Amino acid sequence: MSNIQKVGAAAIVVIAVIAYFLIGGDDAESAINKRLDELEALASKTGKESQFDMLGKAKKASGYVVEQPYLELLPGYDIVGDRDALTGMLVSLRGRVSTADVDFSGRQISIGDSGKTALVNATVSAKAEGYGDGRTHRSKYRMEWVEQNGDWLIARVELLER
Repeated sequence: MSNIQKVGAAAIVVIAVIAYFLIGGDDAESAINKRLDELEALASKTGKESQFDMLGKAKKASGYVVEQPYLELLPGYDIVGDRDALTGMLVSLRGRVSTADVDFSGRQISIGDSGKTALVNATVSAKAEGYGDGRTHRSKYRMEWVEQNGDWLIARVELLER
């Protein structure tokens, strides 16, 4: 192998490695972080919304969970058992606040051995302004994620610390 061929082969390897890290390859952790970022945006509210907008955002957020999830979302709220119930709860919550800011911080993601499951621990903070008052909620949660048909979905959410 000539020096030119060696340099060419090395360049191809370097480019492939850089491309893998820039594109993210099949990185489950990056995919889950992206989904969490998208959920933050969907759960947040910057101002008045029509019923159509509220329903659309709630339905889209509900699409981030499996068909029959186990969700313990807020202190004092019962477990939500399906996507339709979750959509209804989210529409109700959105209708009660004028603005909301949701953040998933301190994310710790552990991918299962199969590469198709993950555990995520995070602190969820929500600051909402109602029509006349404001509220802040901050709790630690554990989320179980599963990959289904190429999408990472939440199967279970457990409130760890109120």
